[in-house]
Amino acid sequence: MSKNHFILTAVEALPDYCLRLVYADGQILQVDLAGWINTTQALATLKEAALFSQAKVGFGGHGVDWIEDELDLAADNLRNLAIEQAGGIGHERIWNWLHEAGLTLEQAAEALGISRRMLIYYRGGEKPIPRSIWLACLGREAVRPLGRDLPMRIPTAREYAAIKRQRTIVGRLARELDRKASAIGQAVREALDEVLGKAQRIVAQSAQRKALKGQPKLYAWHAPEVDCISKGKARRPYEFGEKVGIARALKGNLIVGARAFHRNPYDGHTLNSQLEQATILMQDCAVAPETVFVDLGYRGVDADNPGGAYRASRQAQALECSGEKAA
Repeated sequence: MSKNHFILTAVEALPDYCLRLVYADGQILQVDLAGWINTTQALATLKEAALFSQAKVGFGGHGVDWIEDELDLAADNLRNLAIEQAGGIGHERIWNWLHEAGLTLEQAAEALGISRRMLIYYRGGEKPIPRSIWLACLGREAVRPLGRDLPMRIPTAREYAAIKRQRTIVGRLARELDRKASAIGQAVREALDEVLGKAQRIVAQSAQRKALKGQPKLYAWHAPEVDCISKGKARRPYEFGEKVGIARALKGNLIVGARAFHRNPYDGHTLNSQLEQATILMQDCAVAPETVFVDLGYRGVDADNPGGAYRASRQAQALECSGEKAA
C-alpha cells in the first residue's frame, strides 16, 4: 500500500447518507454516515438531502467538504469508519490500544511478536490489520492483572531475561560468600546469614510457579511473615498481609477477642481457636459465648468446631459473639 492511502481522488454522495470514496491507492470504499449525522450536533445540518448531495473532495484530497472551512470530514477518519463497517479492523483501534495500554512502539511490538516497522504500518493504516493481531491485543488486555498490588502489564521477553540475569547474579554472589566464609569475621557472618537466607529464598521461588510444600514464599523483605491472601475481588484480587480474626459482642461494638493466624488458614479452621481465646478473655466477667454469627466463609467445617452453635450469614463480616452469664 502506498503512502497515499489517506488521499481522496473522488467522492460521490449516495442515498441514505452514504458516500462512495475513491482513494489515491486505488481503494474504493462505501461508508454510511447516518450514525454520525444523527448523534453529532455539528453534523446535524447534513440531514438535509440537498446539502448532503453537495459532497466534494476537499483541498489536497485530505477530506470531504460540504461547506468549505465549516463542514467537512477527514479522509483518514472516513476510511477507518468504512473499514470497520465492512467488517475489518480500522487503524484507530491500534492507536487507542497503544494509548490505553501505555505502551511504546517497541514494547507493543515485542508483546505482539511483530517488528516495530510492521506495527507502524498497522497504526498508520498503511497495511490491513490481520484479525490475529487484534485478537492478540485483546488477549493481552484480558490477562493483564487488575489489582493495584500486581503489575499492570505483562513482563516482556526482555524483562524476563533481565530477571533471569539478576537471579544468576544473586545466586553467584551467595555461593561466593559461602566459599569465603572462613575469611569473614563471625560478627559479619552472623549479620549476613539472614540477608543471604532471604536472597536464596527469592532466587529459588523466582524459578518456581508455585511454592513448595513447607517452603512459603517471601513476599516482603522487611516482613517475612507476610502471606498472599486471595480475596477474589475485582478491584483487588490479591492482598498481602496477615489474617486476623476479630470477635465482638452482638449488641454494641465491644471487642472481646483478636487473634492473628499465620500462613492464611481457611476461615472455618480458625473458629475454634478464636472462640477459645474469647472465652478465656471473658471468664473474669463470668460470661461465655453461646451463639456465634460468622460470614459464609466459615461453612463446611463442623467437625473442627464440636459443640459450638454458629450461624453463617451474608451480613456478618466478622465474628460476633452473644453470651449470657454462666450458671
